[in-house]
Amino acid sequence: MGEAKRKREQPCWCGSKTPAVQCCWSGHEWLKRPASISLGATGKSGSHSRCYLNKLQTCSDKISGEHLISATILEAISSAGIRVDGFPWQAPGTVKTVGRDALTSNCLCTAHNSALSDLDAAAGFFFRALQICTTQEEGPSRSFLCSGHDIERWMLKTLAALAESRNLAKDGARLPGHFDPTVSLSQLLCEPALWQVPLGLYFTQKLGHDVRIENSIALAPLTPTDSSELVGIVARFQGIEVAMFAIEAKLTDEFRRAYRPGLLRFKLRAATHQLVLSWQDTHVHGDIEYTLWQGKP
Repeated sequence: MGEAKRKREQPCWCGSKTPAVQCCWSGHEWLKRPASISLGATGKSGSHSRCYLNKLQTCSDKISGEHLISATILEAISSAGIRVDGFPWQAPGTVKTVGRDALTSNCLCTAHNSALSDLDAAAGFFFRALQICTTQEEGPSRSFLCSGHDIERWMLKTLAALAESRNLAKDGARLPGHFDPTVSLSQLLCEPALWQVPLGLYFTQKLGHDVRIENSIALAPLTPTDSSELVGIVARFQGIEVAMFAIEAKLTDEFRRAYRPGLLRFKLRAATHQLVLSWQDTHVHGDIEYTLWQGKP
């Protein structure tokens, strides 16, 4: 069977179980459309004081008590405790193992939490795929497909929750959690087209860098050197380092390494997995190859 025919007839890499040709395979490329998010059409009116999107006046009267990092991501990383660092209730440079229920906060109303749920679902699939790609050392090789725009917006959603709950620190001091005034939070969450270069997702590991896999999460805010206002976030999930910028900022070399890659390839002992990131823009999307090894806590 030819490669093109095989792709047409196999289940789509996005996880839908639909034949690829009826889903995300166009005949010459993979295209996973970003989730459609509408924060202004919740069917509710009003403002909840504890919801970080209350200025939209489309809040419900109940708060969600959601996880700071989506529950689906925490489940993908570990079914038990998760090693975390970078939170303001930790001493700088220390790592602590916590249960998933420790990472919760009341910072989003149920209406807006529901409106953003497709981003949580997309990130959940991405991190489950990442877990497989970084831990299944034996064959067969696996392939996955995600919308990169959904991962960018999920990272912004996560940053907003951390900011509102004041769970961000800089140089050991808790930050007040204010975004740079030019960050259009609700618009960026809804509109992938607003994420123009250099806004968006960066994979920041050095080329040729071996990755040690751990069930861990590390988070740190991105702020100007002379300000505490938030412009983005850096994160490490399972040893993979990424950054997200929500406004145009002066980038250092570490953030210029891989902007919006189109393919993540993971080389393990007896398998090579791939995770395709789909983008709807005019940028040239390169490949990143990781060589992985299992580390100890």
